[in-house]
This record gives sequence, C-alpha cells and structure tokens, in this order.
Amino acid sequence: GFTGAIDCNMVGAPDAFSGWGISWIAGLDPAGPSMAPSGSLGIVSDSDVVYTSDGSIYTTTTRWDDQTSVDYRPNRPEPPHTVIHRFDVVEGSVNVDYTASGTVDGTLLNSYSMSEYDGRLRVATTTNVSDFGGGLDNGVHILEVKGEKLVEVGVINGLGRGESIQSVRYDGSRAYVVTYRQIDPLFVLDLSDPTRPTLSGELKIPGYSTYLKPIDGNRVIGVGMEGNDTGLITGAQVTVFDVSDPAKIGRAHV
Repeated sequence: GFTGAIDCNMVGAPDAFSGWGISWIAGLDPAGPSMAPSGSLGIVSDSDVVYTSDGSIYTTTTRWDDQTSVDYRPNRPEPPHTVIHRFDVVEGSVNVDYTASGTVDGTLLNSYSMSEYDGRLRVATTTNVSDFGGGLDNGVHILEVKGEKLVEVGVINGLGRGESIQSVRYDGSRAYVVTYRQIDPLFVLDLSDPTRPTLSGELKIPGYSTYLKPIDGNRVIGVGMEGNDTGLITGAQVTVFDVSDPAKIGRAHV
C-alpha cells in the first residue's frame, strides 16, 4: 500500500509564495536497524540551492518577476531575489527544527555562495540593477537570526559591475569572489565585522576561475578557464594566487 513520505502536519507554508514543490528534509541513522529515511520537516517551496553547516540547513528559492500569460510582461516588476529558510539540526537526532526565513537581492551561483560563521549566514549574489553600470551587480550579504526572521545586518556591493559571479569561497572571516565578463577580477573581502564588510583587494587577469580552494591561509587555488583581453577563452587553467597581502594579490603559479 501507499506510505506517505511525511505527515502533512509537519509541512509548513511560507508567507511569501515560493513555488509549488515541497522540500522535505529527511534523516538517515546509519547505526539504526533500518536505513529508511525518517521524515522530519517539510516546507511548500522549490529548493534551488541547499547548504549545510555543522548545525544548520539552509534552503533557497529564487523569485522572478510574475509574467502575464499573453505578452510576457512583468505584472509585478522587480529584480530577482532569493528567499532563504534556515533549519536547526537537532543534536543526537535525525530531526530538524524550523528557525527563520529571510530574503536577499539577487541569485546564488551554487552552495559555495553560502557560509555560516559565528552563527551568521554569508550569502554571495548577482543581481540586476537599473543604471548605467551594465545591468548586473554582485555582493555579499550577512544575515542574522532575529526571532523567526533572517535579517540582513551587513552587505558589500559593487563587485564586478556589469559582470556575474563565477566562483565563491569562504575562509573564516575572509571571502574570495570571482566575477567575469572579459577579465577575471578576484576579490578578497574582509567579513570580520559582519555589519561593515569591506573590500581588501582585487586582481584582474584574463579568464576566470569556476572553483576556488584556500590551501594555507596565504594561497588560493583557482581552477577555471584561460582567456585573453578580448574575453576569448583559450583553454583550461589552474592558478595559485598569493593572498598573503590582500592589497597586493599576485599569481604565484599558473
């Protein structure tokens, strides 16, 4: 017979419409007698990106303009934004508890766009802006739980105007962000003060990195594509960046 995956009483609906799907967070107990998933909690939401820290799970849903069915014009014109839901992992259990929800401007690249540090969530996004800067802007938002809301307490924008994020990596209170259109700016951010994140330095080179990996606090490996000054991609590239002095980033090896 049919067995429900999760009790309907354990499924909640957010105040803002977040899609027709149901995101179900289930747990597996590898030491238990059965490896069957245990339904813990669900939310009526389409989950685009999921990030898990030691004690939290974050799910995100991107909200785009509502379109009319005839001429596909926005009937609620606004730039895309991302809704984030936070869940606490119950220690010693396969269950989770709902904690809070919030919203940030823009869209996320992938799960590396998020990082939890000192109880706060850092989120890197690309958003549309209506000005002469090229239509795109990038930034990192810092969110803090206040009641049942994820509230933005700090933000830094203006990273690679007119470009889009290609890779993100966090390393403690530091963040590395790569954007790209014709050249590859690597941005180093200081997030040690969550209310006043700052830009520590940047390096612009042809090509771009799609994956970043800090290796010893002073160097970062970037894996991606090699290019020229016109934006033409010429092949794959692995670069080791020297970030010991963020104000003077250099390429140690290519």
